Amino acid sequence: MELGHQVNEKRWALVLETIDGSERSLAQLKTGVAKLREGAGATQLSDGFEKMGGAIRTMDARMPYPADLKALKAGAQQLHAGQREFGGALDQLQAGAVKLGAGARQMEEKMADIPFVDERISKAAGGGEKLAEGLGKAGEGNGRLQKGGGAAQGRRI
Repeated sequence: MELGHQVNEKRWALVLETIDGSERSLAQLKTGVAKLREGAGATQLSDGFEKMGGAIRTMDARMPYPADLKALKAGAQQLHAGQREFGGALDQLQAGAVKLGAGARQMEEKMADIPFVDERISKAAGGGEKLAEGLGKAGEGNGRLQKGGGAAQGRRI
């Protein structure tokens, strides 16, 4: 499970680096567009260059605001930290459920000669095992969620 956490840490680091790169690229693009606009007013440009300027302005208008990128980055960091914390809590719960089941099994063995008690303890031991199994599945689901977060790293944000 530790290896999975390390892999997910690296994936989230890449997502956050992509967001940082997007912020820098947006700033550079806006600076370039501003310089292009200044230059376009000072000189006569060909029709092709004017079309290119229009396309750049359209792209500039559609770019997300830096504040939106910062909010996205902050949200991604919070989500990553929350998932990591949740995964750790699931691991602890699963370990406790395994201990609960083992303790109930041990108690069942020691009290096997007492009538009516062993059946109830067997149910408790089985419940502990089911709980551990369910928590294991929840941990696997959390791992898949974290891996799914890494799928967005190849996309520009």
